Amino acid sequence: MPLLAMPMRPAPCYFAALVFALLVASLALPFPAGQVAAAETAIHEPFDGPEPSWHLRSTQNGARIVRQTRTRTSERTTGTAGHRSVERLGIQCPGGYSALLEHSLGNLPVLDELDLVVSIRSNRAGVQMAVEVVFPRSTSPTTDLPLRALVYSSRYSQTGRWQTLRLSRLQLLVERQARLLRATPGQEVDVREAYVDRMVLVVPGGANETSIEVDDLVVFGVLATEASAGGENRPGTESKNNAEGPLLQSARGGRKVRELAPVEVRRRGPVLMVAGKPFVPRILQYRGESFSMLAQLGFNGVWMEEVPSVAVLLAAHDAKLWVVCPPPSPEILAKIKPNGPWQSVLAWSLGFNRDARSLDQVGSLADETRLHDPLHRPLLVEASDRHRQYGRLADVMVTRRRPPLVQPPRRAKPKQALPLLGCSEWTSVDLEWSERATAQCQAFLPKARHLGWHPPLEIQRLVLDEVAAGARGFVFRTRHPLGGNDPESRRISLQLQILHRQLEVLETWVVHGKRTNSIELDGIGTTAWRIGRSRLVVLPVARDKKGSKAMDSKRATPAEDVTLSGIPEAASAFLLTPGGLLPLVTHPTLGGRRLARDDLAAGGLLLLSDDRPAIAGWKRRSSAGAEQAAKLWRRLALAELLQLESIDGQLATYPKDVDSLPIDRLKQGIRQCDFYLARKDYPRAARLAQQLRQAIAQMEDHTATKVAGREKWLSLPTQYSLRTLPSHVALQDALDSLPRADNLLAGGDFEGLPEAKSAGWTHAKHEHSSIDTAVQFTSDRPQQGQASLRLSAQAKSGIASVPEPAPVVWITSPRVQARPGSIVEITGWTRVAGRPAGRGALPPGELLVIDSLGGEEIGLRITGASDWQPFRLVRIVGQEGEIGVQFALNGPATADIDAVMIREVQRPNMPATTATKLAPSPTTLRSR
Repeated sequence: MPLLAMPMRPAPCYFAALVFALLVASLALPFPAGQVAAAETAIHEPFDGPEPSWHLRSTQNGARIVRQTRTRTSERTTGTAGHRSVERLGIQCPGGYSALLEHSLGNLPVLDELDLVVSIRSNRAGVQMAVEVVFPRSTSPTTDLPLRALVYSSRYSQTGRWQTLRLSRLQLLVERQARLLRATPGQEVDVREAYVDRMVLVVPGGANETSIEVDDLVVFGVLATEASAGGENRPGTESKNNAEGPLLQSARGGRKVRELAPVEVRRRGPVLMVAGKPFVPRILQYRGESFSMLAQLGFNGVWMEEVPSVAVLLAAHDAKLWVVCPPPSPEILAKIKPNGPWQSVLAWSLGFNRDARSLDQVGSLADETRLHDPLHRPLLVEASDRHRQYGRLADVMVTRRRPPLVQPPRRAKPKQALPLLGCSEWTSVDLEWSERATAQCQAFLPKARHLGWHPPLEIQRLVLDEVAAGARGFVFRTRHPLGGNDPESRRISLQLQILHRQLEVLETWVVHGKRTNSIELDGIGTTAWRIGRSRLVVLPVARDKKGSKAMDSKRATPAEDVTLSGIPEAASAFLLTPGGLLPLVTHPTLGGRRLARDDLAAGGLLLLSDDRPAIAGWKRRSSAGAEQAAKLWRRLALAELLQLESIDGQLATYPKDVDSLPIDRLKQGIRQCDFYLARKDYPRAARLAQQLRQAIAQMEDHTATKVAGREKWLSLPTQYSLRTLPSHVALQDALDSLPRADNLLAGGDFEGLPEAKSAGWTHAKHEHSSIDTAVQFTSDRPQQGQASLRLSAQAKSGIASVPEPAPVVWITSPRVQARPGSIVEITGWTRVAGRPAGRGALPPGELLVIDSLGGEEIGLRITGASDWQPFRLVRIVGQEGEIGVQFALNGPATADIDAVMIREVQRPNMPATTATKLAPSPTTLRSR
């Protein structure tokens, strides 16, 4: 056989060499020790669930999402087998700017093996994929939170076609980005322990709407503990609130779920006990934020509106956050293991804003949950009415509170814990305006951005008042995610950090202290707690409309003194500031001690004690983190001062409306604060910053009162925010000069019951055990015509006090049709006489004027109008084209109402044939 025809057989030495070469090559692969299996793990989001998961990052360029949905499609030719949906978004963004879409991923460590892939289709080229990297060992100079940076990758170029964007070699890209960041003077960047917590799509803007579809987000190279362990959600209700965003399921199947140590959570009286220790929750309504960021802000829990996945529970546990969520289905609930991920649950939620209509449903859910829950977690509900009935169903009752927009807050009356069958009383605090109020303000100022956040100091006042009133936990509610880069979001984040530090200080007193109301401040009872020979007093905030006298260095007269009655003569006084204990000078007097009024004017916490070891202990505890807390207060005071200065400059063109403000004196206070910080006198620095913020808030009140002072009972959405006051002045001038059309509302002259009923007016009342109500037509000096409508409420005979004010009787107008987008004006006349409810009762009631477009938050609260006074509400009609008005008595009072009208305000480009300068006579009002 010829040599070339013979079969070739490799020699044994060749096989050995080949095996050795393969072994060496495998050892040279770039996997870290102990993580060889990491590259085989992938997490996958196919966007098949019902809930959209991309969020728009808050920016100042006017970008907004106009539509967003998960849509079934058969147009994809690639992707996961069997997948049926994509997420579609429509985005409006000005040309030259970009919108940032975020999708949370959880905390994925930065490794070179990390590989991220996403498929998109858009009508606009240039969409760029990026990831946000967090450097936990480095601090941002603007937020005092861990430094964050975007790392970019490929761009979308195939307009109208599906294209896959990929980001690889992440570790190298992060190192390059860190070098760029270090070029900023004073910025140190430590890349150790860096992690990725969200994917970002940078969507360029333009003249038309940008349409984008997203599908198949896949992450390779994730450690097994970061991947989802599978879903235990109720079928058909997959959560959008997972580890730090939407559910990411393992493409290669789930791995063994990590076990957690069992923890007992029980209610003992008004206090929640966790592992046998008292626990005061500080919980945020979850909107997809990073768990690590929430922990940095000081939260110790999140409230989710849907059943979370196992990945969520594990991620929350790792961030030391408790979870409040709805219970899963009974089948899943009964199978919960004592050492499983559900140990992260603090309480089962029975829902937000529950009322009488959902009482039976909540009762069934409560019975079902208690029957099947092996963990025996407490049940929690937020109720808007029927509190006693809900108190029998739940272990924790949450009462909703909103910082006021119209009037200064009433300080909560000191009281004992909620008397509802032993419930623990929590308070939910809205950080934002209601959706309707925000929409109205945005409609009048469409180019304004980041509207609708409550002032940080008002949030702090409300929370401290609720602590004084007996709240044992807090839920902070938002409609948008925290952590934005706009000035308003940054101020809210700073305030929350400060507030959580104060609540941590108060926890010991609220839980372990004995409540006492024996201490009086100039004859006014204050809320105080007593532990041993030490007492903590919650000081009320003085609200001087002309600014804080404590900041006035030009006063020639000495500061007035106030007397604290009911304290031992040997007790020393300290202000418990975020920067530590600040000693106060006191003088003995008959029955108590005298202190300077200026020391107490800004409110806060006053520690009184003659126990030296206890004082030393409080000094040690309060000194922890004192420098950071004092700097936070100073930063927030400066941010609020700069805003006030900017608004004051814009209002300078209206000298008749607004007096000049002492900005220079406040800046001098900032410099003095810096002097204290340089000397490391953190208590004085924190206290001075607190006084500065109080003075700024009083000047803001003064400015708002001056600007809106032309009409006492006016509600225009732009008058409730300091930032919109310059626009409000111009808008009010423009509206006053425009003509009004014919009246759209029939029956508002209240000439008699038949006419009002035929027009569609309705009457309702809330049956109350301590208040009698009545609605009648009266001929007692009507404003127009022969009669007016009278609402009355008074305490029943023998009742010495009434509960906190709440609507007890009301009338509602029929809905009238107006052109969508038109400006309408609701006007009328009223006189209100409050009726005291008895000794020790709350203040007399008030008349609420609430329209269907703006809601109660920006409605009018009328008191003290003993003679006829006009009122006016100005709104923009929504797409539904309907508007109505409601009048309600809030507590004991008598209110007369007459000549109510709803009219369109005629703009210059509207036809003038239907407009009239004069209001029609009440006797000639046409029906709808």
